[in-house]
Amino acid sequence: MTATSCRECGGRIEASTCPRGGRPRQYCLTCRPSKTAERRAEGAKDYRDGSCVGCGTQLERAARTIGRPRIYCDACRGRRARTPSRSRRRNDAGPAQDNRSEAYRDRRCTRCDAPIEVDGQRKGRPRIYCDGCFGRRVHEQRRHRTRPRSLDGLRFAEVFGTITGRVEHEVLERLFDTARVGRWSVATVQRRSEELRRVLATAGDEPISLSQVRAELGNVWQSRIAARVLDQCGLLIDDTESPTRQWIDRRTAELPPGFRDDVRAWLVVLHEGGQRARPRAEATLHAYYSRVLPPLTEWGSTRSHLREVTQADVSVALNRLNGHKRVGTFVALRSLFRFAKRHRLIFLDPTRRLRAGAAPSRVLLPMTTGQVDAVTATAVTPLQRVVVALVAVYAVRAHALRQLVLDDLDLARRRIRIGGSVHQLTEFTHDVLTDWLTYRQQRWPGTPNPHVLVSSDSVLGNSPVEDYYLTWHLSLLGIQLEHIRGDRILEEALSTDTDPLHLTIMFGLSEKSAADYARLARGITERPIEAVSHYPADWD
Repeated sequence: MTATSCRECGGRIEASTCPRGGRPRQYCLTCRPSKTAERRAEGAKDYRDGSCVGCGTQLERAARTIGRPRIYCDACRGRRARTPSRSRRRNDAGPAQDNRSEAYRDRRCTRCDAPIEVDGQRKGRPRIYCDGCFGRRVHEQRRHRTRPRSLDGLRFAEVFGTITGRVEHEVLERLFDTARVGRWSVATVQRRSEELRRVLATAGDEPISLSQVRAELGNVWQSRIAARVLDQCGLLIDDTESPTRQWIDRRTAELPPGFRDDVRAWLVVLHEGGQRARPRAEATLHAYYSRVLPPLTEWGSTRSHLREVTQADVSVALNRLNGHKRVGTFVALRSLFRFAKRHRLIFLDPTRRLRAGAAPSRVLLPMTTGQVDAVTATAVTPLQRVVVALVAVYAVRAHALRQLVLDDLDLARRRIRIGGSVHQLTEFTHDVLTDWLTYRQQRWPGTPNPHVLVSSDSVLGNSPVEDYYLTWHLSLLGIQLEHIRGDRILEEALSTDTDPLHLTIMFGLSEKSAADYARLARGITERPIEAVSHYPADWD
């Protein structure tokens, strides 16, 4: 099929765009009728004269030999490409500018009112500053981005001036000591002092309640700093409810009315402890409540009190579950009904003669070379290196690691006391501990916190770091401390012929945990190795 010319624009119709069979095309791809022939005819009539719609200049027909004819000349096309869309719509309504530099002419600096040279800018958005003011403005921005002024070498009177009130002087002096420990800037200290003065102005010399501090400041971080300083001065009264108690009230309100009060009393005793029970961790409360919530919600439709729940009801609820869910639900229900029986809320304990069986044993394998390399590449900061080193060598739990104090370290004799057991420091652990303590001393030289691991928040007091502190710096980056700890214990079990007594003495494990690790190590050593046959399958 030979190529023909378009009936609309006269351009060449490429043979590759024509159909393989049937009548040849009469229009090119641009001029092909999309809606109606009338719209195509009107479009061709507008552009047939060959003049630019922007400036009226006659267009050269040879500028385009195929496709739809151009409607702008080369100058107008370049100006439209460089003009923003908003100004393009504004300029389309009137005549086009004769010169593309017209937008940059007769402009003056908004700061010194000096004329801006046309040659100073040839494209882009017109400038609003001359060359001199633009340089000064950049210098001012860089100067404002410099490091804030620190408290080093400044005295109390140079920061706060003259103070007449005794209580205000005592509070600001304690704030000044806290700022030196945290290495705050002068601007930060002045902001915190203004907040404390606002709080003191509402109460005078009398003690202030924590709820009043939060109502005055509003922000959680600001109120926490102010409350800590006031508490150190003996001027704070904590009249607020703990977040755990608020969580208990909020979650038990969702239960059926017959179970609400009893379950709330049970959770409060778990949280605060009793005469013969120690307080439980917050995670334990969350786990127990999540286990008992589904059966209690189901029983709420047919039972009005815990005393109406029978052994058959508990059995039906447990039979629907298996594995760790079954064991966890049974433990939580047993704790609830034992509490109710002890406080005479029920007559009989429906879980007394029930057994849930043992939970499935976990399978723990040694860490692979790739996992070890990933942990080594991720743990690069002094904090990450010291935590990973102590867990990988001494199998320390996160709680014991957070409770570790400086008195437990004896770098001169290369000893460390963890959980009542004294261990010998290796060359590796001695080096990482030295690096971390050096970094700790350089960043927080005046902290009174006796713990080895500190943060920018805990250096202001004596409490250990929060559990989420290790989660933020390690777990969220893929470093699982429990996996590293299990790998270390399993390695020791494999090297000592799976002796559980040795594991108990070395790592302080319970008898059951030591026996479980010995069983896992024994299973690894007794696992058969699959031999690869080099002979064909039909060889006899």
